[in-house]
Amino acid sequence: MKKKGVSETVSLSLIILIALIAVSILAILIYSIIQGGNLGNVETLSYSSKINVVAGSMEIIQEGMTLKVKRNNIAANIVGFAVIIEDVDGRRFIHEVNEPIVALETKEVSLSYSADELGAIKKVFIVPKFSVGEEIITGTIEATYVVKTSDFLCGDGTVDDGEDCDTTEDTATCDYDLGDGPQACTLAICSDGYLNTAAGETCDDGNVVAGDGCDATCQLECTSDADCTNNLFCDGVETCDASSTCQAGIPVNPDDGVSCTNDSCNEATDSIDNTPDDTVCDDGLFCTVGDICDATLDCQTGTPVNPDDGVLCTDDSCDEANDVLVNFANM
Repeated sequence: MKKKGVSETVSLSLIILIALIAVSILAILIYSIIQGGNLGNVETLSYSSKINVVAGSMEIIQEGMTLKVKRNNIAANIVGFAVIIEDVDGRRFIHEVNEPIVALETKEVSLSYSADELGAIKKVFIVPKFSVGEEIITGTIEATYVVKTSDFLCGDGTVDDGEDCDTTEDTATCDYDLGDGPQACTLAICSDGYLNTAAGETCDDGNVVAGDGCDATCQLECTSDADCTNNLFCDGVETCDASSTCQAGIPVNPDDGVSCTNDSCNEATDSIDNTPDDTVCDDGLFCTVGDICDATLDCQTGTPVNPDDGVLCTDDSCDEANDVLVNFANM
């Protein structure tokens, strides 16, 4: 009876020990899952010639991309992983890799998707798969790579080296300038060549020179003829041309076509003055008087001089040659 009791005690102890070991192993696995079985970081995103850098994003020129993933040495039974690629419009392409990846291993993955499935790439995520017994468990995102076309990217939420600020749209102090050059957010400065309406600019031609349609404060010099007026009548009506530049008016022509009027523009009264001048119409003849300037009909000839001296026995006439009146006695 004693020997049997000892055997049962040993067997029970062994069972308990095995159970404890099993629980410990399970706890380690669960801990690994909770910790995510960290894949490490995306070590490299090596874009081949199939990817072309255009205007601040990756544009798919041909289908395909190569991705390298390196796992760290945290203990976990990783039997595969999924690569999730997200474009700037939020669309995702998922590629599953059903191959184990061991500690410190780097696995190269060739991806293939069409330009219709994804646009410009924004982010790449890595999601591991774990084996617990016969069950495959999908973990959470382990690594994220934000695609950048250079060492900085305007609008990525970080003021990177080479940037003065970072924003996803123009603000009063920051230009969201994606232009054709390096995509860096820069301070909003008048004359930087970038039109930032949020900063109050209506133009920005890259200089502070006036007279070229955009003034020194980055405001259009004119948008209508009324913006160009100098409030002077005699120099004509100023106009605003298609390049927002004020053009001088054509001076008023006061000539009324009447030769004996003195023509001028009166700035004080905003009117044209055409003043008749009788002296202009004097024909220089002695025997006529009263030559006048008519403001409409031009010069008008005066009336003949009356030579009558009131004496019945004289012959009266005007001598134009000698500029005298002649009164000869009748015999």
